[in-house]
Amino acid sequence: MGNLPFLISALVLISSGLICAQIEQCDRYDPTSCPVSNGFAQTCTCQPFGGGCWCGCPTESYMWERECYPKPGEIGAPCTSTATCSLLPNTRCHPDNGVCACNPDYYPADDAKSCLLKPVQLGDSCSMEANCDALEGTICAGGSNSCECAEGLLPNWERTMCTKKAGKVGDICSDLNPCDDIAASDCVSSGEGETSCQCSEKYVPSQPHEERCVPTKIGLRCWEGGASCENIRGASCFGREEESICLCLWNVPTIDLTGCETA
Repeated sequence: MGNLPFLISALVLISSGLICAQIEQCDRYDPTSCPVSNGFAQTCTCQPFGGGCWCGCPTESYMWERECYPKPGEIGAPCTSTATCSLLPNTRCHPDNGVCACNPDYYPADDAKSCLLKPVQLGDSCSMEANCDALEGTICAGGSNSCECAEGLLPNWERTMCTKKAGKVGDICSDLNPCDDIAASDCVSSGEGETSCQCSEKYVPSQPHEERCVPTKIGLRCWEGGASCENIRGASCFGREEESICLCLWNVPTIDLTGCETA
């Protein structure tokens, strides 16, 4: 009976098809390594079991009919179960044709070593099949294999699309695409998740194309060639560039400060 634990261990090893060449090196107190005598003929980690050890297949292999076989290294390779495709993220062993295939709603990466969801924002991984088509103004950059803005475009606030530089009232804006080129404007939310350049308080869009924001009252900041005083009857933009304001130079302001009139 003294050799029973050893015999049990040996039976387990033989039934698994993986035999430790030096089983006496493996004991319950000092799990070590032993060479596998078939399959990969590689070294696997011994675990304490009944006074001996039990060796499974190496991580990069799987057991089939008491042999170790290499796990598939790319999509489309033959497989016996989903577990055999474990080196390929987001894959399964397809039940119809017995090859490693992408899970539903996933698409192959360009190197065929993983599967990707369709990108939903900038920076997501992409491939020829998991492309960036849903993200307006983006490309799948070859160097990083991620969705990036096409040349000359900038991301919106949610990073779900790329647009041209904000240049007039109503253009999409973000922290990376501010409204700097539109004087007296701010990047504000519409309340539906989108952000756009809108005129600051007491300024309105210029007409007819709304390229600029213009002041509506005497005393507001103005910029010649930018936010001029065109909407205030009789007013002029006066003062040093960084301090200029709309003034009535030859007349007096109306009571509501929306124009100039003769005294």
